Amino acid sequence: MSASTLSRYCLTVAGSVAIAWGIAIAPASACSPMPGSQPTPLSERVANTQYVFAGTVTNIEDNTVTIRVNEYIQGQGPRQVQVSGFNSHSCSDFIQETGQEYLFFAEETGNRTWSAVYDGAFGSIEPWNAETQAQLAQTANNSQTELPQEIADSIKQEIATRFNLDSSRVDIINAERQTWPDGCLGLSFPQQACTLAIVEGWSVQAQARQKVFNYRTDSTGNRIYLENGAEVLPNRVRNGVLREIDRQFSVRRRQLEVTAAYPRTWDGCYGLAKPNQACLSIAIFGWQVVVAGNDQQWVYHTDGGGSEVHFNEELSDISGESPVNPSPLRPLPIPEEEMPSRLPEDLVFRVTASGGIAGMTRK
Repeated sequence: MSASTLSRYCLTVAGSVAIAWGIAIAPASACSPMPGSQPTPLSERVANTQYVFAGTVTNIEDNTVTIRVNEYIQGQGPRQVQVSGFNSHSCSDFIQETGQEYLFFAEETGNRTWSAVYDGAFGSIEPWNAETQAQLAQTANNSQTELPQEIADSIKQEIATRFNLDSSRVDIINAERQTWPDGCLGLSFPQQACTLAIVEGWSVQAQARQKVFNYRTDSTGNRIYLENGAEVLPNRVRNGVLREIDRQFSVRRRQLEVTAAYPRTWDGCYGLAKPNQACLSIAIFGWQVVVAGNDQQWVYHTDGGGSEVHFNEELSDISGESPVNPSPLRPLPIPEEEMPSRLPEDLVFRVTASGGIAGMTRK
């Protein structure tokens, strides 16, 4: 008799719970499968359970087990969870050693607590072995392998909006299911924290105007992130940012490289509002562009065409330097021939004013 069978073995003693050799025994009618009954197929259990995950037991306290999640098969959640519903009676799965790895089935019961989901008398957990993994692989192969149309349409519309195209001219050329390591889908964004939950989703490649756009999405299409923004950034935006760095910091374009570009939707202040500054509540489709060069990094916020370019000093790393020309006004040197004559030795200061309608000069 296996340990799994022993943990669910039942004896009837006057129709009540008994204790035999330290093992809790429940009435047979409560936990013994009906003659001829079969466990629910694994694929069906996965589809109908809120959370299904492979995990390693790290702590056991009464009927609650702490689990380090190694992989989410169904649902999304933290990397460590506590699941109750074990070790309480003979019809529950008995987990008595840490370090063991199982396939767990659980549901949220409120207050951030999870409870084991049982397949009747057949138990809740499954051993994490080659047989279970093969069944899961077969389940994945039989599940949806085509990109949902809603996600495809959202990506096409995103490209059409950002790059001023007709969505009918955008083609989805490849899509693969992916498991992303965090809420940012494995990408990093300036000054943005990522949840640690594993996220199921898609890696999608689209094509338009001889450019390939790589996107990462979650399984619902609520999160759609452009992966290769630096490669497909419109030239007008790229040139506008590089010109602005040259103007503000006197760094030549040949010394600069666009290292990242993220599609953004700005308010009237381009996400750079100062304290107590009112911003128009409008949607400006634009970009957040990161440029590197000379061991420095600049971050700019732009509109979709590169005509509006705004420096994000907080996210930039320019070694404490301030812009040489922070405003559009350029200094104009006074020609030497227009400079006033040198002061006599006995004169402390002199004021010269010129202009007006008559063009007079006073000293």
